[in-house]
Amino acid sequence: MQHLQSLNPDWEYHLWSDEDVEPFILEYYNEEVLRYFRMVSPMYRAAQADFLRYLIIYTLGGVYLDIKSTILEPLDETLLPWIATLSITGIMRWKAYIKDMGFILTTP
Repeated sequence: MQHLQSLNPDWEYHLWSDEDVEPFILEYYNEEVLRYFRMVSPMYRAAQADFLRYLIIYTLGGVYLDIKSTILEPLDETLLPWIATLSITGIMRWKAYIKDMGFILTTP
């Protein structure tokens, strides 16, 4: 985390905890979505994390990096030039860019 923050000092960071889950879902979604989240067995924490990850990135947009992922260059140098080559139509048509499950980039 410190490495990512040092490379990207102007970016905002959020490290989500278990205590953040239900308030987030209720603020941006509703009881029905929370019920679906709760239906995922706690034995499958990875599935719960996937569910929450998609809700967060869909709602807030931004860049998701798995806790075990890292980058070698600042996001402004690697992502922004790439994004600038996309048209608005392209961004809207392809809402999310998913390289793998450890890296997701999307607009809100």
